[in-house]
Amino acid sequence: MNYLTTLLLLLISIVLPAQSEHTLDTEITDVRWSTVIKNNKEQSINIKVLDQIPVSTNDDIEVEVEELSRAHLDEETGTCTWVMDLQANEQRQLDLKYQVKYPRRSHLIIE
Repeated sequence: MNYLTTLLLLLISIVLPAQSEHTLDTEITDVRWSTVIKNNKEQSINIKVLDQIPVSTNDDIEVEVEELSRAHLDEETGTCTWVMDLQANEQRQLDLKYQVKYPRRSHLIIE
């Protein structure tokens, strides 16, 4: 299988604003990433796209996946993998959405 680099494609990632809410003890942040992939070639291609969601190693921090756009998720590493065929000038949108729950006393940078 021949995978092309993103040099042959238009690749746009958009981070939608995180939304936060909280209870007395817990902060909850929703994060959504949207990536648009377009084949700018005049022939069809096969491509592999990798992205990643956070994986918590702290029992007080929970990451819940809400949307993967049919990606294969490696739960140990958080790696999301899409393998797809794109026709000439075809475009696809890949969405990742996850929720992070953590104690309000914690200071996390969530991207």
